[in-house]
Amino acid sequence: MFIPTMPGCKTAVFVSRVVAFNKTFALVGKHSKANRKHLVVAWHEATAGRKAEETAAAYLTALKYDQNVKHAMYWLDKCAGQNRNWCLFTLLSCLINSSKIEVDDVTLTLH
Repeated sequence: MFIPTMPGCKTAVFVSRVVAFNKTFALVGKHSKANRKHLVVAWHEATAGRKAEETAAAYLTALKYDQNVKHAMYWLDKCAGQNRNWCLFTLLSCLINSSKIEVDDVTLTLH
């Protein structure tokens, strides 16, 4: 029995995987029953990585998505590398003090 040959076999067999990242912003409580929707910010490693700047950009996207919210509250997990970074705190404090987004306050709750 002959074994079929395939030109470029190594390129077809040894293909690197694309790593994808996401941040989910799910509505909880009485806000989930309103006419608002959950938000998932997803990106892959070709566009950005998992550094603090990319995580902070996901929060910026979430605040831009729901611009008419005056009080934003985020429940965060205990992932220190993503949530407890100065880049995120600096971004949120700059947004509160700017006129680009109409948010009065942002509450971060760690669980």
